[in-house]
Amino acid sequence: MDVTVRVRENMESVRRVLRVAGSVLSEQTIQSAAARLDEIEERLSACAGPLHVGLLGGTGVGKSTLINALAEDEISSASDRRPHTDRIVVYRHREQVWDDLESDLVIQPHRTHDRESIRNLVLYDLPDFDSIMEQNRERVLGFLGRLDVVCWVTTPEKYADQAFLDVLRRSPHHPGNFFFALNKTDLLIDGDGEPDESKIAAVVDDLRNNLKRWGVPEPEIYAMSALRALERRAGAGDFPRFRDTLFRARKDKEVRAIKLANVEQELQSVIREVRGTTPLRDLLKTLSGTEQRLEKDFEDIRTAGGLLAEVSLDHSTRSALRSLWLGREKHGGLVTGLLKGMMSFQTALRFRRQEGMGRLLFLDDDLMKGLVNKIETARNRAMASLARFPLPEGAWRGSTDAHELPQRLQGVRDDWTARIHAWASSGPPSGWRWRLRLLKNRVTLWAPLLLLVLYLMDPRLVQQFGGQPSIGLLFQMLSGVFFSLFQPKGIVALLSFLLMEAVLAGILARATLRSLDARIEQFCGLLLGRYKAEVGDLLGEYEQELKNTLMRLRQGAVELEGLQSEETMESSV
Repeated sequence: MDVTVRVRENMESVRRVLRVAGSVLSEQTIQSAAARLDEIEERLSACAGPLHVGLLGGTGVGKSTLINALAEDEISSASDRRPHTDRIVVYRHREQVWDDLESDLVIQPHRTHDRESIRNLVLYDLPDFDSIMEQNRERVLGFLGRLDVVCWVTTPEKYADQAFLDVLRRSPHHPGNFFFALNKTDLLIDGDGEPDESKIAAVVDDLRNNLKRWGVPEPEIYAMSALRALERRAGAGDFPRFRDTLFRARKDKEVRAIKLANVEQELQSVIREVRGTTPLRDLLKTLSGTEQRLEKDFEDIRTAGGLLAEVSLDHSTRSALRSLWLGREKHGGLVTGLLKGMMSFQTALRFRRQEGMGRLLFLDDDLMKGLVNKIETARNRAMASLARFPLPEGAWRGSTDAHELPQRLQGVRDDWTARIHAWASSGPPSGWRWRLRLLKNRVTLWAPLLLLVLYLMDPRLVQQFGGQPSIGLLFQMLSGVFFSLFQPKGIVALLSFLLMEAVLAGILARATLRSLDARIEQFCGLLLGRYKAEVGDLLGEYEQELKNTLMRLRQGAVELEGLQSEETMESSV
């Protein structure tokens, strides 16, 4: 893998870990590592500079054409140097950063271009060595030391020039670091006007032998036609290989700079600092055990919460629901009135833990305290299991205080109480069964009164009314019943009627109460399920908050453990 890509990928890995590992790493460690990564980023950017390529040669060897061929466009011309033939012309990308060194030797301003193909190359067209004045030759030779690559450009006519030997002897570059471009090979043609490979090979062999005699043991010679390469014609020779060599040299320069700047070593130091703060494997193992223990603790807590909900719907809640249910019936008659009186009498005589409608969904203080203690115990146990690890102070920040649980449970209870009261005030009970029961009760209670009236009526008047009914006769019959109530027979009949009404009212009240209790029991079953679910959801928030904390710790530890160690990175090179 490319060293720059590898370093940048590992830097991004470290940055990602720093973003998600705040639960495991201290703020100081995160800030320190982030600052060091920023420094590495600056050094890495500085290492990724362009390759500085100098083109050296005599007059008319085609350096400008070679520059244009590399750029795949006309960016250089012979007029760029006039009138300063003894100075250097610089060709660089317009976005390339430049330090103005030796400004008196370099023509200003530089020739800029926007060719992406050579964005990472800065090309230097050096003065023609066969025409440069002697006093400037030493300065140009000294300038070669600033270049990464020096390429001697020559032609079949000038490859044996003695001036080139002088450059080799006096150059600060080792002869082995020179590239040699034998340009204009298209001039060596055969009888058909095509490049003659045998002639080209002969010139290359002769040049190679000369270079070996001049101290270049293994010269890199590229026989090419820059003009044909620029015109994209066949016969460009070694130009593609020459161009690829320059681009490879630029990449090699970047790798050397990165290693020289100790970027990789510095990055490894950051990784060791980040990973070395916590024994990660031990932490992950402890987290697994803590999560399992927390699950068991909250199973017990959920069971206790369900018990609290069940106790809330005790006999007191059912009695309160009876009163509310009967209170909805505004015209329930004697039976309903009797039941309301009985409920009022019970409320007055029996001792209740909470009076009035406060009996609805009674919350047991002891059970609530037990829940708080269980949650706090589970939280403290989890914290204690991880106390030996150097976790940041805010690792457990955000966990809800369990001592707020009673107030939150009271809020759930108040909400449900308000719903029940809203239901109770919505009007009389609906449903045909309940209305049929009320009609049956009325008919049953009116039947003894009809029997009493028939018993006390004068049989003679009844017979006459049956033969010839009239309002006057009916009035006589009812008047007779009224006056009979004050006679011994009427008094006995009235007492019997009252006794019968009382018995029937008791029987009907008992039956109505059983029916009402059955409906209340069904209602409580539905209420218990929903109420228990809300209590469970409330307890689940505490459980989820603790689990989320452990999950953040696990995620941070996993990310830290996933950072490549120095040995792993080196083995991937």
